[in-house]
Parts: sequence; C-alpha cells; structure tokens
Amino acid sequence: MFLVVLSYFIFIPKYQALPALLIILLLYKAIDLLSAKVYLEKNLSFSLLGRQSMVIYLTHVFFLTGTRIILVKVFDINSILVHFLIGILIGVILPILIYQVLYKFKLVDFIFYPNKYLRLGKN
Repeated sequence: MFLVVLSYFIFIPKYQALPALLIILLLYKAIDLLSAKVYLEKNLSFSLLGRQSMVIYLTHVFFLTGTRIILVKVFDINSILVHFLIGILIGVILPILIYQVLYKFKLVDFIFYPNKYLRLGKN
C-alpha cells in the first residue's frame, strides 16, 4: 500500500494525486472492514471471490488493458480515478463471468488448472 501511495506522489501531478489517493485509501479501508465482516459472518460474496481468485489473477490483465485502451482512445478519458474504479469493476466482474461460462462448458479445469490433464513423470 505504501508503494502505491508513493507512486502517486512521484508520477502524478499534485492537483490530481490527492483526490485519487483519497479514493484509494477509502476503498482500501472499505475492503479491510468488509473482510473483517466476512471473517465474522462468512459472507458468500467474498467466498466466491476466493474460489475464483486464480481465474481473476490469470485473466484480469487482459480486461484491464482493454479497458484502459477503450477509455483513452475511444472516450478520451484520462482521469486516474475513472481508470481506477472502472478498472477494478471490469477486472473482477468479467473474469468471474468468463469463469461461469467456461464452467458450464466444462472447460475451467482444462484451461485454468491443466495439471490434471498433463502427464508428467513416469509413463
């Protein structure tokens, strides 16, 4: 978290850094509070994210880069705050939707967990 805050002060002009930094810190605290609530109440939404975290980790980059390209080139939006908020939404929601579609076609294990299908070692 410290490196994120430091990078905003180094690479972003001061007039843009403070609102974006405030939103990032508020989101970080909200996630922190929600995770405490999940720990106490066993909320299913974070359980879903936990089960699909590998899929999100492996595919979010493709959706984030596409989102940034569309925001900058098509809509000419350069706001860091907009990129951050839309990027988080797209980077989490679309991988989960892809997971659900692949799960219906029984392709999840083959694509994201190929160790089950590879024959390694002695034949």
